[in-house]
Amino acid sequence: MQYLCTKQLSLGGWVYNPGDIIPDFAVLPERAGKLVRSGYISEVGTETVQAIPAGKVKLFTREEVDALISKAVMEAERKREEQLAELQEHAATLGEIEPCVYDGVVQVSVRVSSDGDNGQFMAIPAKAEEIQQVFVLRPIFYDLQLPWLIVAD
Repeated sequence: MQYLCTKQLSLGGWVYNPGDIIPDFAVLPERAGKLVRSGYISEVGTETVQAIPAGKVKLFTREEVDALISKAVMEAERKREEQLAELQEHAATLGEIEPCVYDGVVQVSVRVSSDGDNGQFMAIPAKAEEIQQVFVLRPIFYDLQLPWLIVAD
């Protein structure tokens, strides 16, 4: 006998959702009665419609499904347009900001000396076009990363 899943449950590693048909071999005979009484499954037959709690499961026609999908798509497109307009407002605001004195210059921090926990750093200004390569040197015995830059002359 086949069963209709009325509440989500897992049987034999398979997850069944409400409305799924459960093959008879998936339900152990000694567990079938308990699952029916607890409302997880119902036997497929004339009582099936009555076994589903009222208001819990609704079947839709193809037209109703198409209408629901088109409504959801229209709502998603409307929300996307609103977000795009908001992004364009923010981009316009960013375009109005005046460039600062250091526009296009990157401050590169370089460690020049270290005595344990305390280290001395030096800032080197460089333009983006002057930086040729960035790499990290990581000695095997240290658990820290040291950035290195090659700057064009």
